[in-house]
Amino acid sequence: MTTLNLQPDRDTDARQSMLRQQFARLAMQVRLRLAVEGAARLLWLLLLAAVVSAVLDHTLELSAWVRSLYWLMTLAAAAHIVFHDLVRPLRVSMSPIALAAALDRSRHATRGQELAPRVASVFQLDGLRGGIDTPSDDMIAWAVRKELDALKGVNLSAHLDQKRFLRHSLSLATAVLLPLVILTTMPTLASVWAQRWMGFSDAPWPRSVTITVLDTTDGQITVPRGEPYTLRTSVTTAPGRREVESVRLSVRTESGKRETVVLSKYAPGDFRHDLGAVSQGLTLSLAAGDGHAGPVRIVPADRPRITELELVAHHPRDAEPVTRTFSPGDGDLTLRPLTQATLTLSANVPVAEARLLTQTPGLGEFTRVDDRTFTLSWTHERAVHLSVELLADQSALASYPVPLTIGLRTDRPPRVTLRREGVRGRVTPQATIPLFASARDDEALQSLRLDVGRDNPTQAALEVEAARRAADQERAIREAEAAGEEPPVFEDRPEAAPSDTRPAQDFEPIVLYGPIDPATEPALETAHNLELEPLGLRVGELLRVTAVATDDRYGGPQEGSSRVLTFRITEPEELFREVLLRQQALRARFRKTQISAEELRDALAVYTGDPAQAKDLLASHRLTQRAVWQVSRSLVESAEEMRLNKLGGEESYELLRRYVLEPMNRLHDQTLTRQRQALEKLGQAGEGDDVASIVERQAQVLADMDAILKAMNQWDSFIDVVNQLNEIIKIQEEVKKFTQALQEKRDDELFAD
Repeated sequence: MTTLNLQPDRDTDARQSMLRQQFARLAMQVRLRLAVEGAARLLWLLLLAAVVSAVLDHTLELSAWVRSLYWLMTLAAAAHIVFHDLVRPLRVSMSPIALAAALDRSRHATRGQELAPRVASVFQLDGLRGGIDTPSDDMIAWAVRKELDALKGVNLSAHLDQKRFLRHSLSLATAVLLPLVILTTMPTLASVWAQRWMGFSDAPWPRSVTITVLDTTDGQITVPRGEPYTLRTSVTTAPGRREVESVRLSVRTESGKRETVVLSKYAPGDFRHDLGAVSQGLTLSLAAGDGHAGPVRIVPADRPRITELELVAHHPRDAEPVTRTFSPGDGDLTLRPLTQATLTLSANVPVAEARLLTQTPGLGEFTRVDDRTFTLSWTHERAVHLSVELLADQSALASYPVPLTIGLRTDRPPRVTLRREGVRGRVTPQATIPLFASARDDEALQSLRLDVGRDNPTQAALEVEAARRAADQERAIREAEAAGEEPPVFEDRPEAAPSDTRPAQDFEPIVLYGPIDPATEPALETAHNLELEPLGLRVGELLRVTAVATDDRYGGPQEGSSRVLTFRITEPEELFREVLLRQQALRARFRKTQISAEELRDALAVYTGDPAQAKDLLASHRLTQRAVWQVSRSLVESAEEMRLNKLGGEESYELLRRYVLEPMNRLHDQTLTRQRQALEKLGQAGEGDDVASIVERQAQVLADMDAILKAMNQWDSFIDVVNQLNEIIKIQEEVKKFTQALQEKRDDELFAD
């Protein structure tokens, strides 16, 4: 029979303490393995996330918000690993009993070989001592020693998986060393990754092909709505790489429609594509080789433009300002000097700035009224030339430069014209000169007058006048010889010498209009008959007449003058001879016209019906009719000149009118006109008069012309008789004056004795 030693062993506590230390070391080893495993998983997660992010970002050029979302997802996964693989396992209780139970599970212990019951007996039986319903203390001590003896040879660390620990340790070391290797071997890529993922910058990835979209701001291009736009890109190829020959462009509209095109190559590295008129938003992506760009957003916006221009002008002379709305390019926009002007422009969109690209010096800058309205004020002293550009507030688009010109409407001096009618440059001292003066001003006219004066004739002027008279006489002789008439005979009359003239003198101005204050008429036209007899002019003097107008300019009136009309005072007999000389030349021309009419009559007599011959006959008749009209007009002018210069008398004017001018007018207006109409229809089948009627009418034309020529000869003879009588009367007057002078002299001598 075996006797149980129920006495407590003194080394039981020591052995329990040693076992507790073994389990403490085991707990430390387990915690270390769990920490290494969790750290390896965490580092590998972060490393893989970094590699995947680099690959995706390098391929797709992820935007900042996508990278941020990726980071959030990565951090969420890392937090999950930290909690489940580090925090939670390390917080698990690792008491000896729990560790023993874990060892039993790991080594699949059979019944009777479990460690957990023995460990529990060692550490939990001592707590039963002194209890009421528990075994005795000796029995408890005996059981504890028995279990300690059973655990004496157990190696707790031998049951740990050393290979797994080594594998996770190597994995952890690899996860630590691999980023260092990447930083060392690929510093540029690592730096770019750090900038993009740690600093959230948009630094581009280094590529062999770099695509740069021009005009891009924050991945967006703002283009004018409805206007053609050309997408321009710059493609750069790394040294040693083959140059890119094509760039693919993917276009996606707002409606979701996609289109892929190839950009046109304009030059090495210069690729473009015409997007046409952009009216809706587009999203662009470009790719070439390993490079890509995008997405780039095309945003259409309204280009700023001027919708309304308003000019408020207030001149000091005006009671109220004048407001005018106009459009760019109006060419008649002018202002008077010293006008206070305010220009207001309105835009179609909110405008950040209205800039003056070019301007007149000292004009100033635009002042903002609201987001679409600007004003510019100045004192108008010179022509203003502007070039305005609007900068849109939201899209930053600039408008097309708008040129504006506001001219200076200077009040020029009045424009005055003066003309004579009915007389020529040579007049008699008793002549009446019909004058017609007209004046026009930018604003209004105050007055209009005639300045009349006389000047001394110079020797050069006398020589020019003599040469002109000689040329007229020679022409009259040639025309008379050509007409087969007797050449006229001219009497030599010496011109007065310059010493015979009186000093220059100005007469009182002749007021035709005004003065009017305030002036209202911008244009005037008036007639005046200048009578020379009251002026007491002598033969040989020069008469000068000028029309002068005065305006109502702000700041002081201005005068404008017409050209000077000059008249040479001539003896009536001499001027009469000149007029008769011209009439004789006209008679010679009319005689020549009669010869042409006779030739036409002869041609009509042999007319054969040829249309070409009919056209020649009509052309010859038209020349005849034109010559008759010209002679008639010239005779009317000479008759008017005689009347205004008081040459001849009313009887001579009446004779000329009745027997020469009126028959010549009837000849032109009636007979010659009917003959022309008949000749126009000549040669047309079934139309017009027959040839006999035309020949008969032509004979009537010749008869009328012959009668007119006879009347002209008779009138010329009548004028000769009148002139001779005038000479006789003049001689008698001189004899009478001489006799009276002798009688007075003899009477004076008689009374003196």
